[in-house]
Amino acid sequence: TDIVINKALTDYVFGRANALEAVDHQQMRAGGVLMEGGRSFESASVATVTLRASKNAAGTFQVNVAKGKETFLRDSTAAPIAVAIDQAATITVTNRATPHKRKRSGR
Repeated sequence: TDIVINKALTDYVFGRANALEAVDHQQMRAGGVLMEGGRSFESASVATVTLRASKNAAGTFQVNVAKGKETFLRDSTAAPIAVAIDQAATITVTNRATPHKRKRSGR
């Protein structure tokens, strides 16, 4: 339902460096450009995505970043930087809500 770039996260890919960020809510895409210098890191986050299960969803689902031409990093000369996408997150959707009739007090 949403995608945001949160620069306050301790593992944000650009840290506190001068960068331009953009979010496309229609296509659920996020990206950024570091204006100068570079960073080394083993693991970092770019954006946070909020998901909402449909009303008829049930079961276990795997969620991950799509690996393809849309997922990339480039260095200052536009050369590709290898992207390692971690294991998929497992989400289980169940319906544990059971309707209960409320007893009204006589007050």
